[in-house]
Amino acid sequence: MKAKFEGQIRHHFWGEYSCTMVLVFDTRENATDAKAMLKDPSKETSWTAGVNPKAIVAVLDSKGLEFVKDKFAAWGMPEAMVSKVDSVAKSIDRGEPFSGEMEINPSNPNQASLF
Repeated sequence: MKAKFEGQIRHHFWGEYSCTMVLVFDTRENATDAKAMLKDPSKETSWTAGVNPKAIVAVLDSKGLEFVKDKFAAWGMPEAMVSKVDSVAKSIDRGEPFSGEMEINPSNPNQASLF
């Protein structure tokens, strides 16, 4: 099942590079299910619920950011949109807003039948 999201990152340039990424989904359930789909098995990075119940948040190092961007590309996000994720073209503090769709496995089997 595909879930639509909008996102943006905030760059952290002190010490080793990191960023905070926020993804906002159309439903709380999609946000919850997306956490498992974005987990990098080689890292301890965890996605947590945001203040907005439809949002998830993670702090990523440069390798974690590349992992997520590769996932976005694999799910069919156009290259121009993937490049917006960590762009500094408009701000050195924040990447450009981006949007896409990702494959999720609904934790609630009834959720898949809604579409």
